[in-house]
Parts: sequence; structure tokens; C-alpha cells
Amino acid sequence: MADKDIYAYAQLAKKTGDEIIDPTSIEAKRTGKFNVFLWFSYDAADTYFSQLIISLAFTPLALLLGIQMGWSYTFTFVIVSLFMALSNLLIAALGPIMGSISDIAGKRKGAVIIVASIMVASTAAVTPFVSFGSPMFKFWMATILFVIANFCYQAGRMFYDAQIPFIAKTEQRSFTQALGGSLSFIGSVLGVVTSMVLVALFGKPTHIDTAIWANESIKPEDIEYGGLQWMFLIGAIVIVIMALPYLFHKEVETPSKVTLKDNFKQSRQIFRTTGKEILRDRNSLLFFLGWFFITDAANTAILYMTVTI
Repeated sequence: MADKDIYAYAQLAKKTGDEIIDPTSIEAKRTGKFNVFLWFSYDAADTYFSQLIISLAFTPLALLLGIQMGWSYTFTFVIVSLFMALSNLLIAALGPIMGSISDIAGKRKGAVIIVASIMVASTAAVTPFVSFGSPMFKFWMATILFVIANFCYQAGRMFYDAQIPFIAKTEQRSFTQALGGSLSFIGSVLGVVTSMVLVALFGKPTHIDTAIWANESIKPEDIEYGGLQWMFLIGAIVIVIMALPYLFHKEVETPSKVTLKDNFKQSRQIFRTTGKEILRDRNSLLFFLGWFFITDAANTAILYMTVTI
């Protein structure tokens, strides 16, 4: 937290009778190797979600459903892109406030578990909803559920990254994060393997090319979904299994008696103060603008990339 954020917390603590604690004073003083590896399991699980659900399952499913409704491939592509943009815009707008709330509450692990649970539930719900009904019903239900799941995926990533000061001591944080990132490839590999197994069991879906002009000839009556719809339910189950060790890791929590109402009040105050500081500091502003556009470009690549054979 910045000095002004700590001052705001102190003012609120004085009002509520809570103990005034500098959040930096309770950060992790040691790095438990086994505890860190338990923590890493969520990184692998959400990478699995990114690879299987975002890249290999949702995009082709939504595009095929749109074509089956009678939409052109180009129009369907635009609609899917708009919903992806909406999901990312929501996390960009609400993420800072959500992060501030979890910081003040002093419980980032709980925040990860909550949003991850919603992510898993909404992902699993896609399979039954696209198994019955008209193509239009299937398309809108799959898209709405995906927006919810992707929002929670992005939020979970944010809360997870915010845990590092309370998992590893200062001088080992960079190495710990780098090691976690290097191990997250396991999620990508398992995502591809899951896709291959389900396609072998339930059939190969109609191929979707990343080049818009290459798909205009696809006819609604020729569309086959194969194992696409099962990737969501099976994927959700695998995510739960992969992330299970995460439940048993421990993070340093900030003792706080702040009520939910006061938490929201302080979060808004910190958000405004921090926002003004960023706007006044040229380097901070450039950093956040760069981060936003680079991350957005990466998310776009993840959404539309396909397996090339």
C-alpha cells in the first residue's frame, strides 16, 4: 500500500477501534517450499482453463453456433469478440476495487476460492445448456456463462498474484513467481491432452480457421460439434482436481475488524486516491497503459489461437 493508503486505513481503524497495523509488517518472513508448491497448483489450474476453455472450446463452439443460427461467420466473429471485450472491460473497471476490498479484509486466498468456484460452476454449466434447445438459446447461454467464467478467471488471477508478499519473503519473491510461471505449462499440456481425448471419444468438430475469409463457405447443416460441448464439464472437473492442493496452502492474513460497509467505503477512498496518484505520475500512467494494451493483445491471441497441424 502507498503511504496515503496506510493513512486512510489508520483513520478508519481509529474510527472503528480496530488495531492500526502497517500491512507491510506482516508480510511473509520465510518461504515454505511445500507451501509454495501447494500455492502453485492454482497457477497450473487457471492456465488449464485458459488453454482448454478459452482457446480450444469456447471460441469454436460459439462460432459454430452462430453459423448454425444463420449468421455469417464474420458477424458471429464480431459478436464473440464484443463479448470477450466486455468481459475484459468489466475486470479492468471492477478489478481495482475488488483487489482493494480483499486487501483491506486481509484474505486474498478466500477471494481466489470464491471467484474460482464461480468460474468452475459457470464453465460446467455450459455443457448442459448447449445440449438442448435452439441454436440461439445455446449461443446466448454459452456466451453469457463464458463472460462470467472469464471475468472470474481474470479476477482469480489478480487475487492469486496479490498473494506473493504473503507467501514468500521479499528476496525470494521474483524467483518464486518465475518458478510458478515455469510450472504452469503443465496446465497448457493437460488442456491440449484433454481436447485430444474428448475429440477421440466424441468425434472431431467442424474445423474453424482463424482466417475469417476461410470460413464463409461453412453450411449450417454440415456442422458437427463432436467433443466440444463436453470440454466444459470435463474441464471444470479437471480444474477442481488440479486446484485441490491450493486449498491447503497458508498465507499470512491481515488481522482486521473492519465491517463490510466500512470496507467498501475505504476501498472507494483508496481507489480514488491511488487513481489520482497514477494520473499525476507519468511513469505510472505509461506503465498501466502499456500493461493494459499488452495484456489485451495477449488475451486476444489466447481467445483466437487454434492448434496448427
